[in-house]
Amino acid sequence: MFYFQLIKQQLFFILFLLFIIIDPSLQQSCKPQTGLTSIYGKDYYVWSLRKDVDFFNTNVVPNNVITTVVTQLSQLPANSQIPCVIKQSKKRVLDWVVWDRNFTQVDQSQLVLNNVKKFNADGLTLVIFQAILANESTQLGDMVAFYRNIFKDYHFSIVLPFAPMNYYPIIKMASNVDHIVLMAYDLGTQTNVIYPNSPYGKVRDGLNQYLAVSSGLKKKLILSLPLYAYWGNCTAKTNNLFSTNPCSVTNTIPQALPYSAIYSIINSPTIENSGTIFNTTTKTVMVNWRNDKVITNAQYDNPYTLYLKIKGLDIQGIGFFRLEQIIGVPEQHLNEFYYSTDSMNLYP
Repeated sequence: MFYFQLIKQQLFFILFLLFIIIDPSLQQSCKPQTGLTSIYGKDYYVWSLRKDVDFFNTNVVPNNVITTVVTQLSQLPANSQIPCVIKQSKKRVLDWVVWDRNFTQVDQSQLVLNNVKKFNADGLTLVIFQAILANESTQLGDMVAFYRNIFKDYHFSIVLPFAPMNYYPIIKMASNVDHIVLMAYDLGTQTNVIYPNSPYGKVRDGLNQYLAVSSGLKKKLILSLPLYAYWGNCTAKTNNLFSTNPCSVTNTIPQALPYSAIYSIINSPTIENSGTIFNTTTKTVMVNWRNDKVITNAQYDNPYTLYLKIKGLDIQGIGFFRLEQIIGVPEQHLNEFYYSTDSMNLYP
């Protein structure tokens, strides 16, 4: 009898813990999100690898603006409430998986589907940026169609390079996805010279190449923009604090730097810097700062250059990669990033 009472007490204790851990109202909010629209009338994607719930309740992830949060579900703890917290504020949650050039994907797709179901997520974003051969075009199109079938009851988007790669079956892929997200960043970092991360001309050219394939892609395309800079220590003696010359760096290639770090440098009372310098050609900005006689340069985008880049774009929406890069930026300035996106609704 004693053992029966002990087991009974333990069962009640376990049920009590479950009641605390699993908030019924939170679980109710985990239902699939449909009909989502930003206050700007567009789809709004953001990427994040954060694993702490509190982050998604901050002003970095504002309500009524963001429609979709993309994260890597496989990296979350099994009991993570992050997807539910995000969906509670009326946002779509998508898994984030990089294609590994396996054209069958049977095993991986099932693992991804299981994760989506486990976390009550709304679907998948499949990142595809590898080059393919001419005879692989049909296989790639079939693979995307295969994923569409697996995720027929979910949202399914793909992420592609800023300009169409050779042999990509764009039309076939577009017919099997809800959105095509274009990576409009890392467009000038393959040498030891610092170039803008997302120059206006390259971004618009890449976008126009997609639209040249089919004007119908307008309602599918999401333009994803960077929230980070590329920086390096300049080697040329001709570079001074206010130089606009291209900066050759001591490291092999420029390194990434969060926008929040750039903001801190520009507004620092102790770091000697040039302030924001606007490049009229690339419509991006840069900053130089001095550190023990060494000039360091960073090329980046701020709310104004993002405003110019997307002004008048008649596409489905935009995105930011990644939200962690603006943590710590004052709320007023943080909001300027989101306000700048309203320029999509203006005449170019």
